[in-house]
Amino acid sequence: GLAVPSGKGIDFNATSDSAGATSEILDDYEEGIFTVGTSTNSGSVTLAGAYDTGGYVKIGSLVHVSGYLAVGSVSSPSGTFYITGLPFTSANYTENAAYARFPISLYLNGPNLPDGHGYYTGDAFIEESQNRLQVLFRGTNTNGKLTTNIDGNVNPGSDFFVNFTYIAA
Repeated sequence: GLAVPSGKGIDFNATSDSAGATSEILDDYEEGIFTVGTSTNSGSVTLAGAYDTGGYVKIGSLVHVSGYLAVGSVSSPSGTFYITGLPFTSANYTENAAYARFPISLYLNGPNLPDGHGYYTGDAFIEESQNRLQVLFRGTNTNGKLTTNIDGNVNPGSDFFVNFTYIAA
């Protein structure tokens, strides 16, 4: 196999640059799994042990993450809900250029939902210099509007299906 010395990479500088380009060196490839956690403003959400692992592929500074996460238990969670433990901290670029927002699929099981349970589309975002994503819920007790409030929306049996890409530091 081809081995690239530490601190080196494949140089693409023979191509024309786009304004604002900061590098033309491809210097990293990695794939693996990581343990996912959660946090809330108060209370807790614990993922089921068999469903708390995400997979990732990192090419250069792009990180692609996927996973199926299932809630095992909750203890009076309220406020903002975060999925934590991303494998790399997100980049911090000028004017939030590395900020990432994307849809996620949710199966929610909670008393504030119109039918008590169901599939929903939510949004999630990663702020710069973070290794967590914040989940926004849709189609709950806010009449279909996005909300950061986890109250009554996530209970045992709720699932999160994640598949997204972000820029690592």
